[in-house]
Amino acid sequence: MAKSKKRDKALRQEKPQPIPVDQIIHHCLVSFGSGTGGLPTKLEAIDDLVLFLRERILNALKEDPLRWTGDTPEREVEKAFILRCVAAIGRLAAQIATNNGMIHIDSTHTIAARDIVIKAAKRITFPPTPYCNLPRRDGR
Repeated sequence: MAKSKKRDKALRQEKPQPIPVDQIIHHCLVSFGSGTGGLPTKLEAIDDLVLFLRERILNALKEDPLRWTGDTPEREVEKAFILRCVAAIGRLAAQIATNNGMIHIDSTHTIAARDIVIKAAKRITFPPTPYCNLPRRDGR
């Protein structure tokens, strides 16, 4: 029992390690999928979303490599906020697709959804996070 307590204490005292960008993207894709409510998503839409997320996550990690660790209350709140935004993109993309009579989500739906979510998030986040910048002109 004493060894277990010592091990737990040692683990808590270890410095948090940066989370790899691909693992963060996987975390985001799970949130996106939960937001879609099971509506299938075309691979081109997933690829576009991954490119979109990767650029923003890499920029955020340049500022703070431990950003996604959740080891502080501020980092945990930011991570939860980003995951909720990605889930909102999934919900809105599914809504846009079904409103157009589609039985799947494509990249036009995810691009439209993310633009709406980013604009809404920009109004409520101060200072703005590196995740909430508008897409480039090429749609990413």
